[in-house]
Amino acid sequence: MNRLFGREILDVSFPLERMAQHLHHGTTCQTSHNFWYFKVSRTMPYKVGPWTAESLLPLSVQCPKCGRVLEPDADAYLRYRFNGQQLTCADCTTVFSVNEVSARRFLNEIKAAVEAGGTYTALPGVHIEPKRRTWSRSNGVPELGLLLGHSSWTMLFASMQDKKSPLPTWETVLNTAVRPSFDATRDKMNLCRTLVAAYRDIATGPWSMDLVQAVLRQRDFARKIAVTDYSDRTRRIATQATVRWRNLLLLLEKHRDLFMVPTLDIDLAWHTHQLHPRRYADYTLNKLGAVLNHDDTIESPRLKNGFTKTARAWASMFNEPYACDASFRSYWTPGKVAAATIAAPVALPLLMQRATKHKAAIN
Repeated sequence: MNRLFGREILDVSFPLERMAQHLHHGTTCQTSHNFWYFKVSRTMPYKVGPWTAESLLPLSVQCPKCGRVLEPDADAYLRYRFNGQQLTCADCTTVFSVNEVSARRFLNEIKAAVEAGGTYTALPGVHIEPKRRTWSRSNGVPELGLLLGHSSWTMLFASMQDKKSPLPTWETVLNTAVRPSFDATRDKMNLCRTLVAAYRDIATGPWSMDLVQAVLRQRDFARKIAVTDYSDRTRRIATQATVRWRNLLLLLEKHRDLFMVPTLDIDLAWHTHQLHPRRYADYTLNKLGAVLNHDDTIESPRLKNGFTKTARAWASMFNEPYACDASFRSYWTPGKVAAATIAAPVALPLLMQRATKHKAAIN
């Protein structure tokens, strides 16, 4: 968003639609319509209803080999986007998946930037300064010039011109160009990792993240919040979450290298703080010396280990159990609260393992 619209985007609080309706007394905001049309998409409508499999809006995929636009049915499209299912081009009979499509999109944009003389400011994933996590359009541009100037990229671009060569996959891109250029230039900013992450398995632009996958990842969090029985204690829980969120920042200020995993109430406060991006960025930068990144793509084993370490550090600093979230009764039953209070943090891995098995059983 910064890359496309500038730092002013941080001044926009969420949720956008509710805010716009409030400011315009429930009527449509023409400025928002104009912004969407001129800066986001001239073909995608600003206002759409809930999408269903029976929607008339066609779902299109462009063949990465010949450019033919395919219109698979809804089921095939969803399996292609999220399950790695392959599609077959009706013209050139090429079989491809989202792996090949996103790799081709990545190479096309990198090649265009190189041929344009190094206009790398438009590329995603390279403008965050790694230590402070602050954004600037000029961040990473000199380093990216060294990376993409390596001969391995020239060889890869040349192979793309051969129509008989197989479609490049991410494995090909990584082995042929990314790793050799990384090793040769000693990329201290780790631009290769962030650049690849901004494209991998993202079949359409201009975003540098898969917005649909991001929503799917948040379903579990939203479900936990929605089913939690705390309607009669909202004010107390909101206060508790705010205080514990501030305490967690104090903990991180002392333990800068801690891989922190939040409890549900702290995560709720964390999400709420991020609804005001500029305030959040300025506050965490001031407290921690870096903008705190909320990464929801971490795998479960690392989360469990991080939760245990966070609980130990919390108990040591505040002399209270970390996982005593009794207000969220959907998970923390009296028995679990007692176990976490008495044995914390020793019992935490066992509790989390049991919770995982329970979740798998009900799903």
